[in-house]
Amino acid sequence: FIRAAGTFATIVTKDRQYATIKLRSTEIRKFPLECWASIGQLSHLERAMRFKGKAGINRWLGWRPSVRGTAMDPHTHPHGGGTSAKHTKRPPVSPWGILRTGYKTRSPLKPLGLIVRRKLPGKMQKKFGIAS
Repeated sequence: FIRAAGTFATIVTKDRQYATIKLRSTEIRKFPLECWASIGQLSHLERAMRFKGKAGINRWLGWRPSVRGTAMDPHTHPHGGGTSAKHTKRPPVSPWGILRTGYKTRSPLKPLGLIVRRKLPGKMQKKFGIAS
């Protein structure tokens, strides 16, 4: 669960069967006490601050060049076409019209199981003082 550089989780409570853990995404979740874990914070905190130096390094990491949707034709992308590139005419979408931001993908029919509280969106994190 906690595998990215510089991340950690915090044990909130512990009972006979489960340990309740708060994840970095603000989600609170129960884990059986039979689970194994390492104590501490993962290293390489400055990973995101690495200066890449040139576009070629991104290519070595597998990133392809990206073209803005507004620069495309209307038959290629929903944001394409028109004489001005400043209006996108709709919320950010993929070339196939699928929303890019701010919608939940987990099925509402799926049981929560050991999840005590789902992750909070950024606005709610600010409201409750969780965001750093």
